[in-house]
Amino acid sequence: DGDNWELIEEWQALGGSVADLAYYDNSLLMFVPMSGGFRPNIIKINSCFEIVEEFNFDLIDSNGEKHGYVDPSAYVFDDQLYMAHLYTEELGPAVDLTGCDNNYPCDKSMYIAVPKNDDFTEFEIIDNAGLTLELTGIGSGGLMGISDPDIFQLADGSFVMLVSSGSNVYAFVSDSIDEEFKVENDLLQVSKDQGGVPSGILVDGKIWVYVNYYDYNAGGVDVIRKAVLNSIEDEPEFYTVLDGESLFGNKDIIVGSPSILLWPW
Repeated sequence: DGDNWELIEEWQALGGSVADLAYYDNSLLMFVPMSGGFRPNIIKINSCFEIVEEFNFDLIDSNGEKHGYVDPSAYVFDDQLYMAHLYTEELGPAVDLTGCDNNYPCDKSMYIAVPKNDDFTEFEIIDNAGLTLELTGIGSGGLMGISDPDIFQLADGSFVMLVSSGSNVYAFVSDSIDEEFKVENDLLQVSKDQGGVPSGILVDGKIWVYVNYYDYNAGGVDVIRKAVLNSIEDEPEFYTVLDGESLFGNKDIIVGSPSILLWPW
């Protein structure tokens, strides 16, 4: 039901954070952002929850130039694997990945890429696809930063990209996954200080949105909250579905960075 969860005992926890899941080519793929070279970019998992392959990949544009990226988010449509991500100008660490590094305004882009080959060694960015936002900073009433994109399809066949901005989530819509997502003057806000780092899914015509929320009432720890919407334009009510107490018997354990997909097996 999307509300009640239990840990899969066969799965051994991995180091890292903000992982994302996709079911592709009869395997469960876990995208794990590279951190100091200690983890692969993609882990292929079988139905027994065993890691069967690990992949490192380069992200390139249509000219063959390498790109930096953070916050990979995987999605499968029409048997094609897509990866949305936040573009970074440098391949190495940066001072401010999500914002303008105190030099507002600036543009930040979410790009969408597809694998160039079956061995996942390269992903190529799709030209003119994704999202570009002008960040003007909180002082001017604009956004300070954006991060953590997530894509899923709506009931009418269009696609929505959820984007995190602190404890807020904004939604952008496109008729096609490989085109630009529309940016209106009045941004469509899904979460208003109710959590960020979103993951969305369409289930039986309903939109489920999960967010990472810093819960002051629970003693100041991160929990995962959920809201159910009839339309992406609804004003949702979020409620906690996962926390340290429910999963580990310890309310002080942080639970966050959700990624959801339909059970594949």
